[in-house]
Amino acid sequence: MKAESAEQLKAEPYERNGEPFKTFVFDNYCRSEAALITSMAEMVVNGVSTRKVAKVMETLCDKSFSKSTVSEACKELDQKVNEFRNRPLDCEYPFITVDATYFKVRENSRIVSKALMIAYAVSSSGVREIIGFDVYKNESKSTWDGEIF
Repeated sequence: MKAESAEQLKAEPYERNGEPFKTFVFDNYCRSEAALITSMAEMVVNGVSTRKVAKVMETLCDKSFSKSTVSEACKELDQKVNEFRNRPLDCEYPFITVDATYFKVRENSRIVSKALMIAYAVSSSGVREIIGFDVYKNESKSTWDGEIF
């Protein structure tokens, strides 16, 4: 950090030139931690048990992660997803499209295919955005008609 500060400030220790110093060490750590937590949550979302996730993270990081730590990371992810899904839609959308993609999930100790339906729209100002999504048993007329909107 001494070399970094001297380079940034263009001053040696105990010299003053009025420029602020900000180290990038902590920024890099925060980004790495965020990526780690995202990876943990993604593994759980893809059906990996919290015990296995903890074991993988221990192997990668040479640090133990409890099942509760993994669960807390997923709760944080759940909270952000719920905030997104329940946000108010404050503008008009003249164009809305709903599409589905299928993926495999674990349900009652079995692997089954589910439809992830995504609704995206174009606002009157021309901005395209995702306005909603959910998982359904299939992509059917009843799903399109009643459950999405």
